[in-house]
Order: sequence, then C-alpha cells, then structure tokens
Amino acid sequence: MPTVPREQNRVGIADVTNAKLQPGDYSGTGLQALGAGMQQLGGTGARIAGEMQERQARNDEFEVKKAWNAYAEGARGIRAGALGKVGADPQGMLENMTRDYGGLRDWIRSGLKNDRQRGQFDQVIAERFDYDLSGAVAGAGQALRRGQDQQSMLLERNAADDATDNSDDPVLFDKHLQTGIDSIVARGMARGDDPAAIDRSAMAYGSDIRRRVVQGLTDRDPVAAANRYRLMRDTMTQADRQATEEELFEPLARAVAATEVDKLLPPGEKDGTLSPERQAAIAQEIEARPLAEVLKRYALDDLNDRASLQARSRKQAADAARETGLATAEQLGSGFTSITQIPATVRRDLDEETDQALRSLAQTNLDPTPIAPGGEAALMMNIMASENPAAFAREDLRLVRSKVTRKEYDRFVQIQQGLSGGRPAIYAVTQHRTLAQASSPRDAAWQARDNHGAFSVVEAAKLNTEGPASATGVGAKEKSRKPHEIYMLDGEPYIGTQHIRSPEDQASNRAITEEDMKNPALMAFLTLISITEGTNGHHQYYERYGRKRLKDLKKFYYGTGISDASGMFQIQGRTYDEIAVARLGLNDFSPQTQRMTAMFLLRKRGVREA
Repeated sequence: MPTVPREQNRVGIADVTNAKLQPGDYSGTGLQALGAGMQQLGGTGARIAGEMQERQARNDEFEVKKAWNAYAEGARGIRAGALGKVGADPQGMLENMTRDYGGLRDWIRSGLKNDRQRGQFDQVIAERFDYDLSGAVAGAGQALRRGQDQQSMLLERNAADDATDNSDDPVLFDKHLQTGIDSIVARGMARGDDPAAIDRSAMAYGSDIRRRVVQGLTDRDPVAAANRYRLMRDTMTQADRQATEEELFEPLARAVAATEVDKLLPPGEKDGTLSPERQAAIAQEIEARPLAEVLKRYALDDLNDRASLQARSRKQAADAARETGLATAEQLGSGFTSITQIPATVRRDLDEETDQALRSLAQTNLDPTPIAPGGEAALMMNIMASENPAAFAREDLRLVRSKVTRKEYDRFVQIQQGLSGGRPAIYAVTQHRTLAQASSPRDAAWQARDNHGAFSVVEAAKLNTEGPASATGVGAKEKSRKPHEIYMLDGEPYIGTQHIRSPEDQASNRAITEEDMKNPALMAFLTLISITEGTNGHHQYYERYGRKRLKDLKKFYYGTGISDASGMFQIQGRTYDEIAVARLGLNDFSPQTQRMTAMFLLRKRGVREA
C-alpha cells in the first residue's frame, strides 16, 4: 500500500497551531516520478476543460444569434402583414401585432437548448422587442390618421354630391356644403396646416360645387344656369368663373338663338312641317335681324336642325306607312285593286315613290297583261346593281315588283342576297332590251333577224368592207385579212380583239381564233360595242370603211365637234376590262353582259333607246 504523508500536527485538537502539514519523505521510494506525472496530467485536464468551456460559449452565442435573426425576420413579416392591410382597424392591428410579437418571441425561445442560451436570448431580445412594440404603436397611430383622412375626404365628396343633387333647395344645399367645409377645416387643423391654406381649400371646395351646379343646369336650361351663375359667381374662384363662363357661352347663345327663331315662327309652324321655301324665307329674316353674327349662325343652325328633325320624323312615318301599305297589298294579293284599300291614315304618310308603286300594283292587278321582259324598270335595276351595289342592296324591290317579270324580280332578290356576302353572282344579271334603232347596215340586219345573236364572220366581214374604199386598194387588203385580224386597221393602235377575253378562256389574253369568231355571243358583244366605241376623232375612217353614225347624236360630241360613234376597227382590250369588269362588275360573255355593257356606254354618251 502507498506511503501517505505523516502529519506533523494533528488537526482538531486543542493545541492546534498554525503549522502546516509537511510532506512526507519519500526519498528512495520511487514516488517522486509518479508525482511529476500526476502534475503534468492535471495541467492537461485543466486545459481541456477550458477549451470545452470556450467551445460551449461559442455554441451558445451561435444559437442566440440564430434565434435573434429568426425573430427579426418574423417580426418584419408581422409588421408588413399588419401595415399592408388597406382599411384595417388601427386598434385591432395594434392588438394583433402585440400578440404576434410575443408569440414569436416565446416560440423562438422555446427552441433554445439550455438555460444559458435562453438567458442570453432574453437579454438581447428585450430591447428589440420593445422597439417592435413601439413601432406597432406608431404604425397603428399612422394608420388611424390615414384612415381619418380617407374618411374625411370621402365625407367631403359625399357632401359635395349631396349639395349638387339638392341645388334647387337652398337650405339643403347650404347644409351639405357646410358639412364638407367643416371637414376640410378639421382635417387641416389636425395636420397643423396654415389657417390661410385651410381657407383657400375651403374656398376651392365650395367653388367647385357651385361650378358643378351650373354645369348640371346648363344641360337642362341654359338660361336658368346663367341666372344661377350670376348669383354664385362672387363665391367662386377666378379659375372656376372663367371655366364656367366658357362652358356656358355656347349653350346660352344657342338657347337665345332658338328663341329668336321661335319669334319668327307662327304657333302652327313651331311643331309642324317647314317646307324648303318657308325655311329659306325664315333664314332670310334671320340674316336681316340686328343680331350678333354668332347668334345668327346659331339661329340658322337651329332652323336647319328643326328641318332635319322634321325630315327624320317624316321619313320614319313614311317608312312605317310603306311597310303597312306593302304588307296590306301582299296580304290581299291579286285582290289589291285600289289604293283606297289601304287605310287613309297610312296613305297620308306614304312617300311619292311608294304611293306610285302601290297604284301601279293595283292597276296591274286590274289589268293582268303579261309584263314584257327587259323593260325600263328592269334595265335601271340592272344598271344600279352593277354600278352601285351598295345602293342596290338598300333598294326596296317591292316597289318595282309590278314593273318587272316574276323571273326578273326573283333574280333581283338573289342579287340582294348575294350582296350580303360580296359582289353578286353573274347569273343574277337579267336580260336587257336591245337597241330599237340601228344606224348601219349591220345593225339593221341584226335587228331584222329578231334574235340576240349576231352576224357570222362572213357577214361581218362583208358589211365592214362596203363603202368607197371596198373595190380596190385598201378594200382589197381588207378582204384578205385573216379572221382574227378583221377588226384591226393599218395605223390604228395594235391593241385589238386579241386582247378581249373569250368566253372559253376568260383567264387569259390569248388571240381570238377563227373558232372564237363563230361564237354568236362574242360577235354580239363586238357588234354592240362597235356602236358606242368610235375612232375618237379620226373621221376619215367613215369614208374609207363605210361606217355610219347613230341617228340620235345631239349630245354625243367630242372636242372637234365630230361624232365618233363608229366601230369594229377600234375595239380595244380596255373596252371589256374597264367597262364590263371594272365598272359594271360583270365577268362573262353572256348575251346579258354584252347588251348591258353596250347599253351602259350608250347612256353615258347621251344616246337613248327609241
């Protein structure tokens, strides 16, 4: 067993002294080395214990910082969520923020690992928690002030609207106006605004309300608005006075001008119908009156507006009467034999066109003679459908039903239906009447044949070579021309029939062949065009190639005074492309198309059917 130190003095006895224990003598025992080792081991343990304590302190500091940052992030979220709510109750917001801050702090504290960390967290978070509570109180105060301002401005707008709505009641008007002004004053004083600024705000508020009152009256009664403005102008700002006067000027001037027009109208004419003559006479009286130019202009505008309103009223009545009259005639069918079968109240409002159409229909029912196709009414409808499809689409076809055949009427209806989706199909172009008079041998022969075809190539060539130059020279040369060259002359533009598209090949401009020349439809087209397309001033062609003039050429002159209604040698590609296609909207070589193109050109030149 080890040797222990020997005490020099015993402890706990009465004669204890201050002598210390003396270590024993261990020399020779080998314990000196053991003591040295124990001393070294004790130093290492103390050093390890210090390092562990330092590491624990650093870990505690890390956890506390982590907890502080978590609280800071959570606190910002609480603040942003509470202050970001528009229209939130300030008191409720404060209570919620206080509760959320405390709950966040306690929740984070509970996640710490030991009392040392919780104690340090309490020390560092206390000041931050106080700051957050102070911020919540300040935010609630700002929200309260902001809400008060919003409610005050809303009160002022509502008071202004109430004052404007009750402008005809002075007591209510003043009460609502004063309510808004009191709110402006209280709001300005709460902000600490300058009293002069508060007075200016109240003045502008009242001035704007008065301007709105005048604006509302201007729409209903400009004269009453002017009277109200004169009563309130002293309590309005300079800017509002200027704006109100500008807004009031034209309506008031027009009202005064309308009064001047009323003075010139007898009582029976104010609400009656003004004839164009009577309207012109009143306009002269207005010009003669001693009025300002602006009043004269507005008075004339008022007069025109009255006439327009009356015209629209008459048109509405006429449209209603037309529908009633045509519906009655359609209901009666062939039993409609007199316009008196339509009520007098309806007949009174019928326009002239409808009245004549109904009378014509009644006469047709009385005398059921078959209607000849291709009459004047059908021709005019065809031209309208081709030249002005938009106008044709608006045309009331019932007005021409008694003037065209049933087949023609059905085709016109098809055209109108086609116009709703684009240009009408060519099948809707109806048959036209051919010329009643002809002026050349070929035209006489064509008319004598009593058909809508045309000459054969041989007949056309023969007729076109008759004349002073047909025996020798140029005439002989003409006879030797090939069929597709028949309609071309030396010296004339080298743009001939080869540029007119044939029925079999409408999509190309190939030359017309001999087979094409045998086509009656194409020949009819060329023959009729020859009546209308002349040599444009080259009158010598009449003598050389036997071309004749039309009989009715009084309105058909060119600048030289020489008529050029000649023919076959001047057919050009533009004739069909520009007239039939571009202007008339036709795209085939049917007989209807050919006759319609020629008829159009004749009418353009003043040549009429016999």
